[in-house]
Amino acid sequence: MSLTDTTYSFSDSERLLVEYLRWRERPNHAPSVVPLLAWGCAIWSLVDFGTPEGRMWGWDPNVRCLEHALFPEDFTLAERLCGWLDGRDDFPEAPTPPDCPDC
Repeated sequence: MSLTDTTYSFSDSERLLVEYLRWRERPNHAPSVVPLLAWGCAIWSLVDFGTPEGRMWGWDPNVRCLEHALFPEDFTLAERLCGWLDGRDDFPEAPTPPDCPDC
């Protein structure tokens, strides 16, 4: 996602600040969690700048209810960036839904 320019992008996302403000409107959204990448089909990768290591989070409302669509991923921002440089996508994969009738 671009910080300022939306004329050249790889997704239909707005500038980072606009997307971040949209995420902040969600109930119980931590202000330190910032959207980083839109994968398409409403799936996102987010980074938590409130953690020293930059914990990554995934969002996938297609396989879980909205209450459980946000889930921690097993890597940090540095590991995500190194993965991209190495050619790995590391698509966010939601763990098995909790015991929730809506998931």
